[in-house]
Amino acid sequence: MNGHFSVNVYGLSGSLVEPIKVIKEEGTYHTDLLMLIDKDDPEQSHFIYIYDLDLFLKEENNKKYHCKRCLHGFTSQALLKDHLEICKEYPAQAIVFPDENSVNYKIGNNQILHPLFVVADFETWMKVWRYFSYSQFKNKKSRFQISINF
Repeated sequence: MNGHFSVNVYGLSGSLVEPIKVIKEEGTYHTDLLMLIDKDDPEQSHFIYIYDLDLFLKEENNKKYHCKRCLHGFTSQALLKDHLEICKEYPAQAIVFPDENSVNYKIGNNQILHPLFVVADFETWMKVWRYFSYSQFKNKKSRFQISINF
């Protein structure tokens, strides 16, 4: 086997891109190919050259760096490099999440969008109010609370 040349092959499963054959280490001359299989004649396939895998897998306006083994996107080269140390130990795979309609709960409390528990804590100060009662001809005290946090 020649170590200078390497090829990764990806396929389409519906609208999802998945790795078919991914090598462990890239050679000097590396190529990524997309394999399209004819639905009418499954024995016939076509290969398309992928110039930039990150651009090919781009879904948003954000720049992402994709792992060629699992096609997961990262926001920086450093995160991708850390991920590759772990990912290269496993075979190539596609990450598939369930659609929104496939998740159901049998317990009613789990169906609440935002269960809410509020704890309100605020400090108050007891104000003493002294006044003279003319009807009783004596000094009186009255107390009331003042909130000091809001």
